[in-house]
Amino acid sequence: MPYNPWYIATYQPILELANWKLLTADIEKKIIAIFSWMPTTVMSVRQGGGGFKWETYNIEAFVSALEHMGESFITIRDLDLLDTDVARSRVAIASLFGALLPLLGAVGASKYVHFSAPRLLPMWDSAIIKAAKFEKSSDSYIKFIMQFQQKLRVPGNLRAAKRRCPDNVVRGWDIVSMERR
Repeated sequence: MPYNPWYIATYQPILELANWKLLTADIEKKIIAIFSWMPTTVMSVRQGGGGFKWETYNIEAFVSALEHMGESFITIRDLDLLDTDVARSRVAIASLFGALLPLLGAVGASKYVHFSAPRLLPMWDSAIIKAAKFEKSSDSYIKFIMQFQQKLRVPGNLRAAKRRCPDNVVRGWDIVSMERR
């Protein structure tokens, strides 16, 4: 199945829509951008117990969850996945993902962290989670990143990723992987 062209056409505008370098900047814009790529709108996401997430989690909840993460985020935001020892950055990545997980769920959290550190952190979707039988947790997201990194280091895969997105192989491999599903 061909990759949805809107995911390609809207990627750069999403990066330009908000200040992704600061975790708590432009939260409203970031949430709209993330949910524009998801089948569920931000208005209809339900919590485990039944109510809507928007009834519990507001902008202040995001700021509160992320404001203490600034320094650890700075240590990873400009890293490149091919050059990074994910195990050494595990605490910063897991903490960031874990802070967003209850607010956005696994898929939304992965999109938030991806756009915040697009050359390091890949996006995770429900199909990947289900196919690999991952739990929706920080530990599973780290495992996914390590698997993604291993696949990306295969010379043929790296070439394919560079052909799809020469300036960001993480994004390139995401596209190639989606096209292969």
